[in-house]
Amino acid sequence: MLIYSYVFTFAALMAIMTNVCQYFYLHPQLHYEGFRRLAPFVLMTGATVLLLMSPLKNLAINVCLASFREHGFDPTIGHVLDIAYKPMFGERPMQAYTSL
Repeated sequence: MLIYSYVFTFAALMAIMTNVCQYFYLHPQLHYEGFRRLAPFVLMTGATVLLLMSPLKNLAINVCLASFREHGFDPTIGHVLDIAYKPMFGERPMQAYTSL
């Protein structure tokens, strides 16, 4: 089933990106002071959030559609789909978030 592909993609990206964030947090650059010391962690955290938005949207939509096929309409499905189809989660903005 296609939904397993979305789950695996999201899980793999999340595991890799959060492990890199954890590495940068636990190994700060000791020869710098202030923001420069934790800058790699902060930048990687921002990149993680932006990169995971698109796979999370795809996963949420596919889970909602699978749930609709199995159980019919539920207000929760409608709420999730309303959020997923807001203009800020459109095709162009998602491409921009990924390219940053």
